[in-house]
Amino acid sequence: MTFVTGEALAAIQTAPPGLEIARYWQYVAATLPERDAALLSHAVKGLISRGWIHPLEKLIETSAEHLGESVEALHTAADDLRRLGLVSIADDGRISAIAGLFSTDPTDISYVMAGDMKVYLLGPLAALAVGRALGRSGEVRARPTDGGDVRIVLGCDESGIHSRDPDAICLFLPAWDGATSPHDATRGGGLFADDDGLFAWQEAHPDIEGMPLASMMFAMAATELGRDLGDALDSILHKIGNYA
Repeated sequence: MTFVTGEALAAIQTAPPGLEIARYWQYVAATLPERDAALLSHAVKGLISRGWIHPLEKLIETSAEHLGESVEALHTAADDLRRLGLVSIADDGRISAIAGLFSTDPTDISYVMAGDMKVYLLGPLAALAVGRALGRSGEVRARPTDGGDVRIVLGCDESGIHSRDPDAICLFLPAWDGATSPHDATRGGGLFADDDGLFAWQEAHPDIEGMPLASMMFAMAATELGRDLGDALDSILHKIGNYA
């Protein structure tokens, strides 16, 4: 069964291998109804302020009063968000991933903001876009996908990525055919401390197609990709105010 169909599938099929999931999130952001975006924004605001999200039913109940929408209307919005992959539900009923950016379970990549508020990110693509998408300064902190003791740090603000440590950071974004969940696709690939780590990982995973971005390309290509995706997500995440 293919997760993405119709116009969304056509949109990702025009993207270079590795950029399909970014193209998908941009398409979804451009076409998401206002009510759906408001519910998503309310959920993300709770995650950023508290570090956790209500279960879906409770989220709908609390959002109805805040957004001035009926519970029935927000159930429809929640169904839309799940269908599009903007909300993923775990087997135990929890919201496990949201907005193409965040995981409610620990991952190897986190975003730490003022006051040491930390949220977990789905993967390298989320790491590129999160500062711009939230309009909130912080640090992406990650362990290299290939292991090792080097800690990767990306300094971010509302303009996107402004610094990186080490300077040789690079990444890999896997290709995606739309057959799996968008959140699962966003989890793929990895961040690496240097080109040697990236190339060794590719040699160990020759069956994974996609886009490697070596360190010399990071400052331009990776940060531009993060700005473009961050702008798209910003347009749907700030329907009920900012996250500062």
